[in-house]
Amino acid sequence: MRPSDPKDDVMIILQQAPWWVFAIRFLAWHLGEHTPSWSLPPIPITANGEKTTIAKEYGDLSWLVWYCVGNPVIEWADKRIKKVSVSISAEKYGKLVP
Repeated sequence: MRPSDPKDDVMIILQQAPWWVFAIRFLAWHLGEHTPSWSLPPIPITANGEKTTIAKEYGDLSWLVWYCVGNPVIEWADKRIKKVSVSISAEKYGKLVP
């Protein structure tokens, strides 16, 4: 993707971590796609100080798995990924990427 204005800079974000951190993050991200969307039973719980049911709070099994497993694992992995932003001129980018 080329910048719209030749004077614009191009931002490149580099990520560095062991390969297994990216693999765990990838698996956690796609966990919800392979979890069945079964309805949850109306088990009473207290969430945010209000009485509700687990079915109303989370919807189905895939959302419950995402909330309890997928999202925390992704947050854990993101803390271990070092991100560095590099800005280069559009002119140099044009020479690097045909």
